[in-house]
Amino acid sequence: MAGRLAGKVAIITGGAQGIGLAGARMFLREGAHVVIADKNAEASETAMKELQTLGAVKSIVTDVRNPQQVEKMVAQAVAAFGKLDILYNNAGYSIVERVGAADVPLDVWHETIDVNLNGSFYCTKYALPHLIKNGGGSIMYTASVAVDGNVNQNAYAVGKGGLVPLMRTIAMQYLPDKVRVNLLVPGGTATPRLQQRYAAQGGFGPVYQSKGLLGINDPDDVAYAAVFLASDESRHITGQSLWIDSGFNLHYTPK
Repeated sequence: MAGRLAGKVAIITGGAQGIGLAGARMFLREGAHVVIADKNAEASETAMKELQTLGAVKSIVTDVRNPQQVEKMVAQAVAAFGKLDILYNNAGYSIVERVGAADVPLDVWHETIDVNLNGSFYCTKYALPHLIKNGGGSIMYTASVAVDGNVNQNAYAVGKGGLVPLMRTIAMQYLPDKVRVNLLVPGGTATPRLQQRYAAQGGFGPVYQSKGLLGINDPDDVAYAAVFLASDESRHITGQSLWIDSGFNLHYTPK
């Protein structure tokens, strides 16, 4: 069913690559006007060549760690399309630390928290007045199965895990304003970045297969969930976490 987001205006951070790019494609196909906010200017230019063929889209190069850039980006998005209905906080950063907390480099800690948690807060802060003015809307955050902790990723787990209370607090505070706030929790997803990271290890598919799970996500699997939470089909859903993880959180062990 096409047109589920017809007439809506969306900002997607990290929208030039991976899960964000898949979301941008699907939002456009469903009739939304889309702003992709990504700090990678080259990737943004490449993405725009494709996305412009799908609908009304604008690229604004933005580093979500910088609140001044975020504020300007949101203002430009509203100026371009006249309003804001959807904020999809998808920009993320991670490296596999593989060290204990005592040995995590401080620059890794700060950059990871700045992108994954602080950046999501900045975008939310500056988008909220426009969503409220518009009579409500949808905010989404892309988290990770690491919200439950990850022995190899101290900073990443904290940055993504912090999105849970942020999401629920914002949902409570702005419920009277009809601003819905929800969390997407993807499991392993076959983005080009992760495929490249694990190529030398034979890929990350065998890990999921060995656990008897439903398989690795395609980025579109996350995009389908994002469209649902952005659309009026989820108009009574707020403060919730939607896991797209092939059953990873069930901790299933094959017999």
